[in-house]
Amino acid sequence: MCSALLFGLHATPAAAFPKASTLAANPGGFGAVGAFGSLELKTKKVHGGKQWRRVLERIAGERAVYAACDENKSSCPTKVRAWRSSVRAMHQFKGWNLLAAVNAKINKLVRYRDDIVTYGRKDHWATPVEALTGQGDCEDYAILKYISLLELGVSDQQMRIVVVKDTRRGIGHAVLSVNIDGKTYVLDSLRRAPVLDSKLSRYVPYYSVNRQGQWLNIATRKRNPKYANRKTIKVSFDGTPANQTRVAQAEKSEPVSRPSATQIQLQ
Repeated sequence: MCSALLFGLHATPAAAFPKASTLAANPGGFGAVGAFGSLELKTKKVHGGKQWRRVLERIAGERAVYAACDENKSSCPTKVRAWRSSVRAMHQFKGWNLLAAVNAKINKLVRYRDDIVTYGRKDHWATPVEALTGQGDCEDYAILKYISLLELGVSDQQMRIVVVKDTRRGIGHAVLSVNIDGKTYVLDSLRRAPVLDSKLSRYVPYYSVNRQGQWLNIATRKRNPKYANRKTIKVSFDGTPANQTRVAQAEKSEPVSRPSATQIQLQ
């Protein structure tokens, strides 16, 4: 899974985020409310800052590929073409319906694989083309959803890629949080539909990033110990062989809305 995201979390990061001159102005201030009800503190360094800077640079270099795919579908890798086609089709959706469509589509397009297997190292943050032409892990799903929603008109201010500890599985994980219509939803590689962050007591946020900056997230609400003891079930995603199944929780006590039939057709 994505346990490498928490590896050495308390150590001093090797590199800082890009200089402020290269980033858009951030209207937020010190001590805002962040994902999962956390206290959000803007900072110059987080554990994943170096990886985030590198992937942003590589994504900037990929923009020409996206444009070429939009103009000439036949020259595109199959999954990249499917992604670009879906982004165009999703302009019809708004609000929660848009988040649901993006989450379901990206979860289907990317095949999960651990970074140590794909890249030979513990942690690699992949660009959209890297994730779609190969495999990806949790932060790669979040990055692709983030880039998709930016293209669909959702602003940086509304979104954070959040690195959390999954207390139920005892590993690091990454999700995309989106504030829309006054509520914060989580787009998760382990869930078909977006869910309110208040429903995910299993996740303890550590830090978050977007193109405008990076933040430390300090949990401010009690974690419910009952989640650590609930049984899990194995679920196979997107035809992944049984020996590569991901562990997901049957969230019977956390009702989740399902995408509409129209959204499902987009997949």
